[in-house]
Amino acid sequence: MMTDRDPRFMLRLVNNSDAEQFAVQDDEALVEAALPYLPLLAKRLHAAVADCAQDHGLTFAQTKAALVLGARGPLTVGEIAAGLGVSMPAASAVVDRLVEVGWVRRDVDPADRRRVLVVPAPPAATLARDLLERRRAQLRCALEALPPEQRPALAPVLQAVASALTADAAAGAPCGPANPSR
Repeated sequence: MMTDRDPRFMLRLVNNSDAEQFAVQDDEALVEAALPYLPLLAKRLHAAVADCAQDHGLTFAQTKAALVLGARGPLTVGEIAAGLGVSMPAASAVVDRLVEVGWVRRDVDPADRRRVLVVPAPPAATLARDLLERRRAQLRCALEALPPEQRPALAPVLQAVASALTADAAAGAPCGPANPSR
């Protein structure tokens, strides 16, 4: 039996007849039809990171920092803080713990000896690869739940949604009105 913890759950709820129905609705109806799926998506994406953290014996924050470093390479604590959306002291505390357990090390920046870089150790790269494989499995599952003719739309739709939300976040405001009730 499929449950909301099964990544295929969301995609199986929408079948071809639903897609045909959505095609004739206006944008607000489409927003309302899609709205219930956002918490489900967030829950499953978050669970993949949380499971990865548990599997590697790290906290969620440590896992996110190790992922940023594993994916992007050496960074300053300030760059890690910006990447995680946290304060410098919070990022520094996470880095301190990752140094203690051997996931990262602090090195002087060879280009500027005044700067200290946080350098990922091999476990951080392994963690990044592990989560990437989990994400691939999630996407494979999503693709398998779609009819073959709809599969090519998955990446462009995700890209468009991510671009729209990222652009608004970079501008300092969420997509749409900050408080729609006012």
